[in-house]
Amino acid sequence: MASRALHPALLDRLDLPADTRHLAEPRQVLAAGHENHHRSPGARDDAARSCS
Repeated sequence: MASRALHPALLDRLDLPADTRHLAEPRQVLAAGHENHHRSPGARDDAARSCS
């Protein structure tokens, strides 16, 4: 069975504009292996604090 975990490279495949704000936070959340904001409700806040 394939892994359902998302990978930070997903953000690269979205073809977002280079000046898209706040990409560091979701990139860090995905790299940490969080795949569901309900199971890891503080993950984005933790990432935002560490990226600021």
